[in-house]
Amino acid sequence: MRNHLSLLLLLALAGCTPAAPESPVSAPARIADDVYSPYEREQYPDLFQLLASEAEPEARIQRARETFATKVAAHPECLEVELSEISTDVSSSESLHVFAYCTGATDRFRFRSSEPALDGSAPVSPDLACPLSGGACRRL
Repeated sequence: MRNHLSLLLLLALAGCTPAAPESPVSAPARIADDVYSPYEREQYPDLFQLLASEAEPEARIQRARETFATKVAAHPECLEVELSEISTDVSSSESLHVFAYCTGATDRFRFRSSEPALDGSAPVSPDLACPLSGGACRRL
Protein backbone atom coordinates (compact mmCIF):
# COMPACT_ATOMS: atom_id res chain seq x y z
CA MET A 1 0.00 0.00 0.00
CA ARG A 2 2.83 2.39 0.92
CA ASN A 3 4.59 1.71 -2.42
CA HIS A 4 1.36 2.43 -4.27
CA LEU A 5 0.97 5.80 -2.52
CA SER A 6 4.59 6.66 -3.21
CA LEU A 7 4.14 5.92 -6.87
CA LEU A 8 1.04 8.11 -7.08
CA LEU A 9 2.91 10.95 -5.31
CA LEU A 10 5.84 10.68 -7.73
CA LEU A 11 3.47 10.68 -10.71
CA ALA A 12 1.66 13.75 -9.37
CA LEU A 13 4.96 15.63 -8.80
CA ALA A 14 6.01 14.79 -12.36
CA GLY A 15 2.74 16.18 -13.69
CA CYS A 16 1.41 12.78 -14.69
CA THR A 17 -1.95 11.34 -13.89
CA PRO A 18 -2.57 7.62 -13.95
CA ALA A 19 -4.64 6.46 -16.87
CA ALA A 20 -8.25 5.63 -16.19
CA PRO A 21 -9.04 1.96 -16.59
CA GLU A 22 -10.40 1.20 -20.02
CA SER A 23 -14.05 0.33 -20.20
CA PRO A 24 -14.60 -3.20 -21.41
CA VAL A 25 -15.49 -3.49 -25.08
CA SER A 26 -18.15 -6.06 -25.68
CA ALA A 27 -17.21 -8.76 -28.13
CA PRO A 28 -19.48 -9.42 -31.10
CA ALA A 29 -22.21 -11.94 -30.54
CA ARG A 30 -21.62 -15.54 -31.50
CA ILE A 31 -23.05 -16.50 -34.89
CA ALA A 32 -24.67 -19.94 -34.76
CA ASP A 33 -23.01 -22.60 -36.90
CA ASP A 34 -26.06 -23.23 -39.09
CA VAL A 35 -26.80 -19.56 -39.93
CA TYR A 36 -24.94 -19.80 -43.22
CA SER A 37 -26.50 -22.97 -44.61
CA PRO A 38 -26.46 -22.27 -48.35
CA TYR A 39 -29.68 -21.61 -50.25
CA GLU A 40 -30.51 -24.18 -52.89
CA ARG A 41 -32.59 -23.58 -56.01
CA GLU A 42 -35.02 -26.36 -55.11
CA GLN A 43 -35.80 -24.80 -51.72
CA TYR A 44 -36.22 -21.21 -52.98
CA PRO A 45 -37.42 -21.36 -56.59
CA ASP A 46 -39.09 -17.92 -56.46
CA LEU A 47 -35.93 -16.23 -55.19
CA PHE A 48 -33.74 -17.89 -57.81
CA GLN A 49 -36.27 -16.99 -60.52
CA LEU A 50 -36.08 -13.38 -59.31
CA LEU A 51 -32.29 -13.48 -59.73
CA ALA A 52 -32.33 -15.51 -62.96
CA SER A 53 -30.36 -12.89 -64.90
CA GLU A 54 -27.39 -13.12 -62.50
CA ALA A 55 -24.42 -15.36 -63.20
CA GLU A 56 -23.99 -16.33 -59.51
CA PRO A 57 -27.15 -15.69 -57.51
CA GLU A 58 -25.97 -18.02 -54.72
CA ALA A 59 -22.95 -15.77 -54.08
CA ARG A 60 -25.10 -12.62 -53.87
CA ILE A 61 -27.56 -14.29 -51.50
CA GLN A 62 -24.80 -15.64 -49.26
CA ARG A 63 -22.91 -12.34 -49.20
CA ALA A 64 -26.05 -10.43 -48.09
CA ARG A 65 -26.81 -12.98 -45.35
CA GLU A 66 -23.24 -13.04 -44.01
CA THR A 67 -22.84 -9.26 -44.09
CA PHE A 68 -26.11 -8.75 -42.24
CA ALA A 69 -25.37 -11.44 -39.63
CA THR A 70 -22.04 -9.76 -38.91
CA LYS A 71 -23.74 -6.36 -38.48
CA VAL A 72 -26.38 -7.87 -36.16
CA ALA A 73 -23.66 -9.62 -34.14
CA ALA A 74 -22.16 -6.21 -33.36
CA HIS A 75 -25.36 -5.02 -31.67
CA PRO A 76 -24.70 -4.69 -27.92
CA GLU A 77 -27.81 -6.61 -26.84
CA CYS A 78 -27.13 -9.66 -29.00
CA LEU A 79 -25.50 -12.72 -27.51
CA GLU A 80 -26.04 -15.07 -30.47
CA VAL A 81 -27.22 -14.55 -34.04
CA GLU A 82 -29.42 -17.53 -34.76
CA LEU A 83 -30.88 -16.69 -38.17
CA SER A 84 -30.00 -14.55 -41.20
CA GLU A 85 -32.29 -15.01 -44.18
CA ILE A 86 -33.56 -13.35 -47.35
CA SER A 87 -37.20 -12.25 -47.38
CA THR A 88 -38.60 -13.66 -50.60
CA ASP A 89 -41.85 -11.69 -50.18
CA VAL A 90 -40.35 -8.19 -50.42
CA SER A 91 -37.04 -8.72 -52.25
CA SER A 92 -36.58 -7.62 -55.83
CA SER A 93 -33.82 -8.23 -58.34
CA GLU A 94 -32.51 -4.74 -57.54
CA SER A 95 -32.56 -5.13 -53.75
CA LEU A 96 -32.61 -8.20 -51.57
CA HIS A 97 -34.23 -7.71 -48.16
CA VAL A 98 -32.59 -9.46 -45.26
CA PHE A 99 -33.88 -10.31 -41.79
CA ALA A 100 -32.09 -11.78 -38.81
CA TYR A 101 -32.86 -12.87 -35.27
CA CYS A 102 -30.54 -12.80 -32.31
CA THR A 103 -30.93 -13.89 -28.73
CA GLY A 104 -30.14 -11.43 -25.98
CA ALA A 105 -30.13 -11.81 -22.20
CA THR A 106 -33.91 -11.44 -21.86
CA ASP A 107 -35.30 -11.02 -25.40
CA ARG A 108 -35.12 -12.37 -28.89
CA PHE A 109 -34.64 -9.51 -31.36
CA ARG A 110 -35.60 -9.19 -35.03
CA PHE A 111 -33.58 -7.02 -37.40
CA ARG A 112 -34.44 -6.11 -40.99
CA SER A 113 -32.56 -4.32 -43.76
CA SER A 114 -32.33 -3.89 -47.48
CA GLU A 115 -29.27 -4.90 -49.45
CA PRO A 116 -28.13 -1.32 -50.26
CA ALA A 117 -28.10 -0.48 -46.52
CA LEU A 118 -25.60 -3.28 -45.87
CA ASP A 119 -22.78 -1.25 -47.39
CA GLY A 120 -21.11 1.12 -44.99
CA SER A 121 -20.58 1.15 -41.29
CA ALA A 122 -23.98 2.29 -40.03
CA PRO A 123 -25.13 0.13 -37.10
CA VAL A 124 -28.36 -1.82 -37.29
CA SER A 125 -31.22 -1.68 -34.81
CA PRO A 126 -33.87 -4.25 -33.97
CA ASP A 127 -37.48 -3.53 -34.88
CA LEU A 128 -39.07 -6.21 -32.70
CA ALA A 129 -38.30 -7.73 -29.28
CA CYS A 130 -39.94 -10.85 -27.90
CA PRO A 131 -39.37 -11.89 -24.28
CA LEU A 132 -37.55 -15.21 -23.94
CA SER A 133 -39.83 -16.04 -21.02
CA GLY A 134 -42.90 -15.79 -23.26
CA GLY A 135 -45.41 -13.04 -23.58
CA ALA A 136 -46.20 -10.43 -26.17
CA CYS A 137 -43.58 -9.08 -28.54
CA ARG A 138 -43.14 -5.34 -28.73
CA ARG A 139 -42.24 -3.13 -31.67
CA LEU A 140 -39.14 -1.04 -31.16
